[in-house]
Amino acid sequence: MRFRIAGRAGEIPPFFFANFTAGRIRSGCREGLRNVSSACRRSSIRCIISAARQRKRIDFEPLNVPIRFRIKGEQVNLRDYSAQNKKAWEFDAYAFWIRHAGTPEERAAEDVKDPLKMLRRHAQYFDTFKGVRIANICGSCGKKAVPLALLGADVTVFDISEANKRYALEVAEAAGTQIEYVVGDVLEIDTDRYSDWFDVVFMEGGVLHYFHDIDEFMRIMHAILKPGGRIICSDFHPFTKISDSLNFQMPAMSYFSTEIFEGEMAHARFYDEEIRKTFPKCSYRKYTISEILNAMIRSGFTIRRFDEHPSWENEDLPGEFTAVGVKEAGGEE
Repeated sequence: MRFRIAGRAGEIPPFFFANFTAGRIRSGCREGLRNVSSACRRSSIRCIISAARQRKRIDFEPLNVPIRFRIKGEQVNLRDYSAQNKKAWEFDAYAFWIRHAGTPEERAAEDVKDPLKMLRRHAQYFDTFKGVRIANICGSCGKKAVPLALLGADVTVFDISEANKRYALEVAEAAGTQIEYVVGDVLEIDTDRYSDWFDVVFMEGGVLHYFHDIDEFMRIMHAILKPGGRIICSDFHPFTKISDSLNFQMPAMSYFSTEIFEGEMAHARFYDEEIRKTFPKCSYRKYTISEILNAMIRSGFTIRRFDEHPSWENEDLPGEFTAVGVKEAGGEE
């Protein structure tokens, strides 16, 4: 069995590494090798090689993320930066929430008292709550998921941290409500199970910088929304690339930088210096406004609203933004 990638031929080993663009296997994969099937899901491309005996060329576009392939029957997710971020977000996380958000019972009492208030400015972007299926992306400790559930929404949190899940579910139970909580890489959401499933995809509080390919991320958000569904993407303003306007103690960079870099996770600054030094680092990629909005548009969203919000540290500076997009009914997938 032989293969040819970018013009180089050789024996197919039990597994091999290569660099590919997420979801962009060119037509050569289908047309050049009739017996090679590509089960390409999201950016973690899984290619099942089956009896490829012809010496045909397969062209791939390069990507700086290593993807590992194994022969039919096995698959490995090698999104190393997601594993790195998971380690950071599970470091003392449950204890952190207890210290900074209260015990699950204390937090639940606040949520029950006034769930709409707990949503803060984000409440204005929802037309209604009761019976609405909401995907809360990187929903963390459930600080928005539980109030949404109390307001009558059917909420599913997708997050990478088991510790976050534990705290969120305990808060939901103490509040007398229920949420579904799926732990894993957001880029590995089961788009077969959740295809066209949610009425709203909602995220807030610093999400996009954890994903190195924003186009891939937005394609998945589009896939899990029903036609006519809405994405509410609220995040830190890209102005924070050039100015630490939110006091996260993150290094400044060029506004147009596309650099992937390691940095402290959000909670590290709350710890004593000695503990802070031991915190696992996160892998970040910060985006410009145009990169974010264009990724939404390319993925099939129609942008309906874009708001900028002042920093909580300095009201004269931008701190966050909210972009609202719609998956048009009958639109191209």
